[in-house]
Amino acid sequence: MCNQGLLKKLVAFLEYSERVPDDEDHWKIRLSVVWAVLNLSWREETTGSDLDNDDDDSAEDMDVDAGDGSEFRRFLSPKNRALRLIELGFYDAIRTLNNHCTISDFKERARMAIFNLVLYENKNKS
Repeated sequence: MCNQGLLKKLVAFLEYSERVPDDEDHWKIRLSVVWAVLNLSWREETTGSDLDNDDDDSAEDMDVDAGDGSEFRRFLSPKNRALRLIELGFYDAIRTLNNHCTISDFKERARMAIFNLVLYENKNKS
């Protein structure tokens, strides 16, 4: 999550433009980026029973040698990762593409990614 340059390049692939050809290859690349967002925003419990304990996401449950790196530990939390993805523009880009796409596989994965990101965005605003 710390590689800003890579994330900015990935969000650029999601930018919608009517000038870009609407061919299958472009949608495959976009679908791959959406999968990356899904993987970065995934948490084990998305059923709603555990949502109030997002601050409890800690490195103790993971076998990670992070030293004392509090910066690294901060990105272990799915909430922090999702909020960072929203800040970088992934949420808006995926939502826009979802409205313009007719490919069912992309639309399904986009809805899942939007759900994962909205889960934290709405909670953060309240």
